[in-house]
Amino acid sequence: MKLASKVTEIYCIADDFCKEYNLELNKTSLSLSNPSANSPKHRKRKGRMSDAEMITILILFHSNTFRNFEHFYLFYVCRELKKEFPNLLSYTRFVERMPRVAMPLLLFLKLGLMGRMHRG
Repeated sequence: MKLASKVTEIYCIADDFCKEYNLELNKTSLSLSNPSANSPKHRKRKGRMSDAEMITILILFHSNTFRNFEHFYLFYVCRELKKEFPNLLSYTRFVERMPRVAMPLLLFLKLGLMGRMHRG
């Protein structure tokens, strides 16, 4: 069975991981009750595409035979997986947001959660 046919399974595992990751991150992060004028402002609005969706797409890319991420995203994800990812970002915006999911993706892979997909 192709890995692309397991999009929902990969997404569910990634989403569960992202929820746990964010809980742990919020527990350990410092909160500023009185932020100064010099402190950076943080957006409160959620993005169009979740971190779990982005992680799923990145895992699919590394599990397929595409050599170029741009072609994978534009010609496979945007055409073949539009139903699975209805809120796709433009290629440029996706690439701009990739550093945001780098650490969660690294931990996701490091903790061996990829092995769970191949057992089932």
